Amino acid sequence: MRNKIIKNTLISSVINIFLSMIKISIGYSAKSQALIADGFHSLSDLLSDVIVFFGVILGNKPEDSSHHYGHKKIETFAEFFLGILLCFSAIYIGYDSINVLITASAATPNWLVLIGAALSVIFKEVMFWITIRIGKKYQSDVVIANAWHHRTDAFSSIAVIFGFIIGNIVPGGEIADPIIGILIAEVFVISLLKFYGNPLLN
Repeated sequence: MRNKIIKNTLISSVINIFLSMIKISIGYSAKSQALIADGFHSLSDLLSDVIVFFGVILGNKPEDSSHHYGHKKIETFAEFFLGILLCFSAIYIGYDSINVLITASAATPNWLVLIGAALSVIFKEVMFWITIRIGKKYQSDVVIANAWHHRTDAFSSIAVIFGFIIGNIVPGGEIADPIIGILIAEVFVISLLKFYGNPLLN
């Protein structure tokens, strides 16, 4: 079980590094606040992979003299920390996007934004289905939580695509990009609520 989860998490880490680099670099060059926010979302996914990696390794160790009931609580703590990570990501993205609106510095994103977002949707949706299947098979709540993190990243990339379309076909539509950034922050909040709705933590 552990080897399967570790393999999946390592693959996920590589994909998250790739996507975060692509989206953040394109976001800055194309002046897309939404894609930058989406890139940091993928970066937070990378950190959650690290949490899952160590949480699962330690959480599945047998009981010993100092842990009479095993190490399962470590996995529970990893889930809690994942939720905190989502919270801070939402705060950062929301603040940065609101600042762009206030300063009226929004710009119409170019076609590179569409490519970056589309790649993210494909990769992250595939990772969602693979990860949640593994999590359910081995009854690992932290892996299931990580799968939903993949899904929220795919959703936020879809939002970026909508922002790109609006920004390029509607007069004055460039403000859609930072607004999408704010919406992505809301997706983080929804993910956090879903995370804390886990029966394991009740």
